[in-house]
Amino acid sequence: AEAQKLINAKAPDLAAIRSLASGVTDAADDQLRAAADVDFPDQQQVGVATDRLEQAVAAMSVEGDQLSEALELRMTLVEAAVRFHDHQGAQQCPVCDEGMLDDDRADQLHAQLGEAAARLQSLRQVRSELSQARTSVRQLVTAPPPELHQSLGDDLEPLRADALSSWIQWVRAAEGAADDLRLAGQVRDAHRPAAAAVADLRTAVRSALDRRDDAWQQIATRLAIYADRLSDWETQRPEAVTAKKAVDWLKQADADLKTERLLPIARQVAEIWAALRQESNVEIAGIRLEGANTRRRVEISSRVDGDDSGSGLAVLSQGELHALALAMFLPRATMPDSPFRFVVLDDPVQAMDPAKVDGLVTVLAEISRRRQVIVFSHDDRLASAVRRAAVNATILEATREAGSRVTVRSSTDPARRYLSDAFALASDQKLPEETRRRILPGLLRLAVEAAARDRYFGTQLGAGATHATVEAQWHSTNRVQPRVALAIYGAQENLRGWQSKERHRATAMGVCNRGFHEGLTGDPKEICRDVERTVRDISRGAR
Repeated sequence: AEAQKLINAKAPDLAAIRSLASGVTDAADDQLRAAADVDFPDQQQVGVATDRLEQAVAAMSVEGDQLSEALELRMTLVEAAVRFHDHQGAQQCPVCDEGMLDDDRADQLHAQLGEAAARLQSLRQVRSELSQARTSVRQLVTAPPPELHQSLGDDLEPLRADALSSWIQWVRAAEGAADDLRLAGQVRDAHRPAAAAVADLRTAVRSALDRRDDAWQQIATRLAIYADRLSDWETQRPEAVTAKKAVDWLKQADADLKTERLLPIARQVAEIWAALRQESNVEIAGIRLEGANTRRRVEISSRVDGDDSGSGLAVLSQGELHALALAMFLPRATMPDSPFRFVVLDDPVQAMDPAKVDGLVTVLAEISRRRQVIVFSHDDRLASAVRRAAVNATILEATREAGSRVTVRSSTDPARRYLSDAFALASDQKLPEETRRRILPGLLRLAVEAAARDRYFGTQLGAGATHATVEAQWHSTNRVQPRVALAIYGAQENLRGWQSKERHRATAMGVCNRGFHEGLTGDPKEICRDVERTVRDISRGAR
């Protein structure tokens, strides 16, 4: 942990790293080493001391401690009698007043005094030995050292607690001995489990230290290598600083070149987005490249209603996001140095509103001046927008029929498709006449309405009206005559004058009204031709 701290420092301390790598230990290691070096008397020491005590007790029992005291008192008395004789000469015994303390008795007392002195000396030696032996035993029994009172970690905790408990029991055994013999026996007996517990702890601690030393040695080696490399780095730092400045300059130059290369694309993105966004209030303000390597990204700056807060992308709808994706893709796909001279789009009008569909047609028409543009779509709004824009485009319909047979044919506008179906129905000889006369007016009315819609939408949108306004006006009525009036006059005017100018117009409008409710009367084929002429007039805006 200390090595990691030193390495992660903003300015690593090389001296401290080298010191740590050379084997400096931490507090935990010091505590373990102290526990491994705990001194406890071995069995031989205890055996010698307790044997000595027992032998001293045995020797003392031969002479007896009380006898020693009586002998000392008698010797004191005899010495006094001898001194009395030497001072006073022959006298009656001063103690009993019966015998004589003459020269003969004084000589006898001198002899007894010599024997008693020799015996007393022996008793004193035995008693001194006993005292020394007792002291030796008690000096062996000391209190547990502080190392056993400190935790050594979870792994060693049971052994430490056992060693401490056994040591305390050994001390208590010595303190509770009633006499010297019990002292020797209890100290010897309690020493065995205590010595074993302490030995087990020391062995386990040394093993733990060995494991820590082995593990640390690998790290210390790597740390020393790191210190050498750090020292080398310090000498090379000035060159590295210069090199970093050079790299930073290259990165900036690279970014500038990318930005310069991106400018034409960014301009095209803004132009295409302007065509696609229509009524959207989000404006693309700029595009730039950010990051490097695997973290490169495109940053798009945007404005909402002129606000440069940059939050424009967050308010885009799904259709607007789709349009933005196209605006980002098309400039890259049509770069001058691209080897591909075509663009293929799959269903690009998903979630787009009609205004954006018209804008996309305008964009694709411009691209088609330089490249072939192929678009797949299930949405008929794209084909309708292409027809209204009168661009140079081919519209094909692909149909999957029974047995997965696919047929492809040129696509006509909806009015022509309805007319084609009506002519086919009028010519079908297998169809019951009643059924034919009931179905034909509906198809013919659809043809007239489709022609009117295409004419009205094309003229109004071309004049600058918004899709929302045109759609609202168109759906304000569901009758044929007002819708045809919108196509011809741009407003819901009376069609009597327009119908009276051409016979086929009156026939067609009659079919769309009475015929739709009452059924067809007259020649079906001739009526279909009259409706066809009327559709042509509506499409041209003929008045």
